[in-house]
Amino acid sequence: MRLVVSTSPSAVCDLHVAAVTSPFAADGLPFDGTVRSAVVAEAARVRFDAGVGTTLLVMVEGRWYGCVGVGDAPASSIYRRAAARATRLAQQINARSVALHVLRGADAAAFAAQGFALAGYKFDAYKTRSPGDADKPRLERAVVVAESGCEAHVATASDLAEAVCFARDLANEHPGRCTPAFLAEQSVALAGRHDMAVTVWDEDELARRGFNLLLAVGRGSSSPPRFIHLKYVGAGETTRRVCLVGKGVTYDSGGYSIKLQEHQVGMHLDMGGAAAVLGAAEAVGRTKPAGVEVHFLVPAAENLISGSAYKLNEVIRG
Repeated sequence: MRLVVSTSPSAVCDLHVAAVTSPFAADGLPFDGTVRSAVVAEAARVRFDAGVGTTLLVMVEGRWYGCVGVGDAPASSIYRRAAARATRLAQQINARSVALHVLRGADAAAFAAQGFALAGYKFDAYKTRSPGDADKPRLERAVVVAESGCEAHVATASDLAEAVCFARDLANEHPGRCTPAFLAEQSVALAGRHDMAVTVWDEDELARRGFNLLLAVGRGSSSPPRFIHLKYVGAGETTRRVCLVGKGVTYDSGGYSIKLQEHQVGMHLDMGGAAAVLGAAEAVGRTKPAGVEVHFLVPAAENLISGSAYKLNEVIRG
């Protein structure tokens, strides 16, 4: 979904949604004339009070308009939820585009941008498409209507949300594809996108360096372990160094201490720490903070059973 920031309340969209405070009042609407009158009348009919997360939807002269409540004392972060609710309204009417009128400053606009990006996220790469899917309208564009000067804040917020979606994609990938080698490939691609240094140690290098415990975890798998190191160095003098480490067990059967079936379901998410760390690397790469050096470390392995898997009571020196 493409995200746009605009100062024009008349941006062309299939659905215009106003984020309004409680108690609901007509003077809090960005709409004029017939549209305002129709929205006010519908609000009275359904007793819309603009409480947090409440919504209103009405068609006026063939076009859709709506409201999302943000409560009586909204913090800027509430606009992330407002954008998510606006996304749901747009999906409800099969809109291709939606605008959220924030009527607040840069922070609120930034949270709204995040809300659109995160609410619009889907992982459906493996779903079979029916013949009619190509013709079904999908939400393609979201517009944050806000005060001027918000563009940089919205761009940063959008970058952070895209990094979150990247981490979600990694975590949602199925374990038949998401192996230690796959995480290494994704890391190398990430480094290329953002001009970071990257080092990947394979099983031979891990053995040479004495990473025997990591090797033992992955010994029963046909996909051997990898150790991934991404390094970011910001512009200017480095005044701070940070290291993030994320567990990258791409599937954990429990080995010979095998888990019951119900406890194995979801064990592809044992690499959630790695997904979070690589998502953080994506965020850093996109926003490029100055004066900081960041190291991202991911020990990746797959814990399965085979004739070469490590055994209970085995002594391993790491």
